[in-house]
Amino acid sequence: MKSIIVSVLLLVLGGIFLLLENTFYQYVDEQGFLHESLFMPLGFFSVCLGLIIMLLVFISRFFTKK
Repeated sequence: MKSIIVSVLLLVLGGIFLLLENTFYQYVDEQGFLHESLFMPLGFFSVCLGLIIMLLVFISRFFTKK
């Protein structure tokens, strides 16, 4: 049960990071360079890690039930 809570928290935290990135910290300067903050990689990493943990929990529960 704890791993499901951790995976849901990681998914929510990743969503918040990605929302913050798109709302506040992304801009293109006058020379055409894209400036991003650290929220994009943190959001992507959190979402991926949350999905992996959730997938592993569901796979382990599926095989232990049978």
